[in-house]
Amino acid sequence: MKLPASSGVVLHQKEVLDMEINVILTIIISVMIATTVGSAYWFNEQGRD
Repeated sequence: MKLPASSGVVLHQKEVLDMEINVILTIIISVMIATTVGSAYWFNEQGRD
């Protein structure tokens, strides 16, 4: 089974899109973790007074 030449371009665009989604998800998760840890640390500091 031979695929038309254009399908390679579509596949490549999809791979790039998947990579971008993975990068965006990684950034979002990193920010969420940092916010959670930062909030917990901040509340802990506030509670010491």
